[in-house]
Amino acid sequence: MICLWVAVSGVSAQQYKSYRTLCDTTLMSKELGYARGAEIIVPFNWQREYPAAYPLLFIFDKQNERSFRHMLYTIDYLTINDQMPACIVVGIDAGEDRNRYLETQLSTADSNGRMEENERYLLDELIPYLQENYQAGDFILLVGHSRYGYFVTHMLSAYPETINAAIAISPFFRQKKVQLVDSLMSSKAGTFPRVQYFCASMGNDFQAEMQTIDSAILQKKIAQTNLVIRSANFPQAGHTATPGLTFGQDLYAIFEYWSESQNSYLNDPGANPILMEPLMNDNAVHYGADFPFSLGILNGKGSNYFFEEDYPKAIEVWNYMMQFYPNFSEGWLYIAECKMAVGQNWDAEREKFLNSISDSEIYSDTEKAELMDYLKELQP
Repeated sequence: MICLWVAVSGVSAQQYKSYRTLCDTTLMSKELGYARGAEIIVPFNWQREYPAAYPLLFIFDKQNERSFRHMLYTIDYLTINDQMPACIVVGIDAGEDRNRYLETQLSTADSNGRMEENERYLLDELIPYLQENYQAGDFILLVGHSRYGYFVTHMLSAYPETINAAIAISPFFRQKKVQLVDSLMSSKAGTFPRVQYFCASMGNDFQAEMQTIDSAILQKKIAQTNLVIRSANFPQAGHTATPGLTFGQDLYAIFEYWSESQNSYLNDPGANPILMEPLMNDNAVHYGADFPFSLGILNGKGSNYFFEEDYPKAIEVWNYMMQFYPNFSEGWLYIAECKMAVGQNWDAEREKFLNSISDSEIYSDTEKAELMDYLKELQP
């Protein structure tokens, strides 16, 4: 058996290992009345014609290039190491000049505030557009720094039926007539069957705000059983340094349950392929959304069975893998090689491979030629 796949083929890798930038554009908002820059980053195996439902991860303040790129590379690193599922990542510019202030300011605190319009832009325009056109699923994770830390905290508190998780970095929690820690405590976040996550971290700027949420946690004022809160304090860190100190830890905390589940399956030598389905069902209940095991985990488990010459189990795992990753064409050849080893006919796998390789966008022309040579070696 040969294995061409390592991380992502050179034709689509760009600067990331697990992702590629699909478009860097501007999106007009009817609610706000102006356009905002947006970058849409998709998993390397994303393909429009194949149905999927990827978690949707928003990063606000995309115009802060250093922070935004750090977050993207962190997402890429954790994804390639199977610590988080592949996501649709969307970076959104803040409005220019005073608009950034207004779009994160409630009208109850400032009569000119337009945060309510910003809410509608996200909920009624952006999310439906991405779900309809880019295979984004129902799991929504918001990431915001500073003023947008306030915004994402507010969104989780006000719309817990839609927002699954929020990462607020160096936020403040107060505007006139609104204290967001109180709002979060009294909201419905954490009262649903699925688990929700709120991660808050602070540098040397809003230390009093950090004490507010830590006090609420210690006193168990936030009593929602399915709301997981993670706080991290860096009292000597500057305001712009906190994204680099906490973002990876926050993502790890949110997706640890998923990662632990699939890695326990990979590392259990006695695990039967049939155990995958209940584990994935547990993940679906936990997150309120279906996250398949990663391509690396499924391919790795199939390879383990193959090299142990347990070909029926390898076939079962790889068939399962191909349900979720149909453009990973070489998977059909791996199944074919297993069937050859046990004397079974593999004509169906040959046809599935040929159909898949003709449509797949994840391989370069050179890689496709190598896979066709692999097919010739298998054929009598």
